[in-house]
Formats: sequence, structure tokens, C-alpha cells
Amino acid sequence: MPRLLRLLLLSLAAALPTLADSCAGPPLDPSEEFARSEVVFSGEVIAVDLNVRGAGSKERFDRIRLQVDEVWKGNPGRIAEIWEEASGYDLRIFKGQTLLVYANRDSQGRITGGRCGRGGSLSGSGEDLAYLYFVKHRPERSSRFFGFITIDEADLKAIPRNWSAPPHPAWDFTLRLKGRNETRYLMSGGDGTFVIDGLAGGEYTLTIYGPDYLLRKRVVKDGIKVRIPPRGFAKQELYIPEQLLER
Repeated sequence: MPRLLRLLLLSLAAALPTLADSCAGPPLDPSEEFARSEVVFSGEVIAVDLNVRGAGSKERFDRIRLQVDEVWKGNPGRIAEIWEEASGYDLRIFKGQTLLVYANRDSQGRITGGRCGRGGSLSGSGEDLAYLYFVKHRPERSSRFFGFITIDEADLKAIPRNWSAPPHPAWDFTLRLKGRNETRYLMSGGDGTFVIDGLAGGEYTLTIYGPDYLLRKRVVKDGIKVRIPPRGFAKQELYIPEQLLER
């Protein structure tokens, strides 16, 4: 696909309105969302009550009750209730759905704050489940490295950001992340983003090769030091001049 057309399609997709538009900023990475959440779990919706009054309060809430299936963080109990300020719009959550929930607790101990997070339908949460697998089953390798590559240096300075991928992505670049005991390779996606799960914490060196990696292994950036905390995450935002896109 011609580069100009690809950039145009990405720009149009970014402009389409979504329910998340009412929340501040783009969605966080799963590792960021996990770190800021007190409870993370999945469960089946057994009841949805809109515009109900909270106990001892005059405020109105939307309440979602779930039969908890799997827990990755915190203790939501066997039956969890999520309380949100009454929204006045369709939550698009129905009885029988299975949800992934990232949330916190309010001053009264109620689970709240899930509306603007990454949580949603479990069947659409593949990236989250890949990360959460390591959190639960291989915690010593639950560190995560992610970020993006852009061809426009201004993308690095954009504040505030209303996007999770750069407006001017650099795709098909090969990244090599080399640590003391392992080396991992990956490519930047069509939106310029990249991610590696299943890492041990430690010191790594990042090397970036041009889109013609299979032909000549052309290094465009080298010696980038990356420190990834044990059971944590590291984020890298990178700029590659557009002339280095030539194949």
C-alpha cells in the first residue's frame, strides 16, 4: 500500500468517535493499567442496574454485578459489584457477557473507576490476557517492553496526547533487544508501535534496523540503553528521520 494512502487511512481511523472519547487521554498499556489498579479480574455479568441510589448516599450510580471467574490482582470476592456515577447513556454491557475489569476502590471500599480503563469484553482482550498470563503463571518473566517509532520528531513533544499510536508511524523496522541472558527480536507494526512480553527484569541494549533488515541488516540506531524493572515495564518513544525509510 502506498505510504501516503496508509497514513491517510490511519488518520481517518483516529478521527472516528468512540465511547472512550469522554475519558481523558488514550488507553494505557496493559502493564500501566495493571500497575495503577487495585483489582484486576474477569467475570460474567449477572445484573446491570442503571441509575440506582448508593447506600447512605443521595448520589445515583450504575451498578454492574459479576460472578468472578479469574483474579490477577486484589480480592474482588466471589460476586463483585462495580459502581460508577450514573452515566445517562447505554453502558453497552449486558447480562451474560464476560468482562475483563481493571478498577480501584473508593473511600467506602466499593469497586469503581473501570469505565475509562482498558477493561471490556474478555473476548476482545487478547493483548491484556497475554500479559496477564505471565503475571499469574510466570511472574519472574512478567516484565514488558513497549513503545512506538515515529518519523516526525514533533510526535515526541505532543502534549496532551489523544492518541495511543503516533500520527506519523515508522513501520516494519526491526528491533533487537539484547540482555545479559537473552536476545529478542520484533518489528514495529503498521501503527508504529511495538511490544515484547515475557521478559525478565534487567539491563538491555536496543538496536534498530531499517525496513530492509532481511536484505542488509542496516543499523539506523544502536546502543540505546533500556532498564526494565522486575515484574514491571519500560516504555520507549523513538524518532527515526524519514529519509531512513528508503528501502
